[in-house]
Amino acid sequence: MFEHRKSGDYGELVEFEEEDVRRWLKTAEEFLDAVEKLMEELK
Repeated sequence: MFEHRKSGDYGELVEFEEEDVRRWLKTAEEFLDAVEKLMEELK
């Protein structure tokens, strides 16, 4: 993912594979769910 970000920051045009994006979104959703759960536990 770092390489994709680096090329996105410095390249003129970046294209991602749909499978990669879906995997990244799933990871992000899982992370946000975990953060939300922790926040609820701290209330």
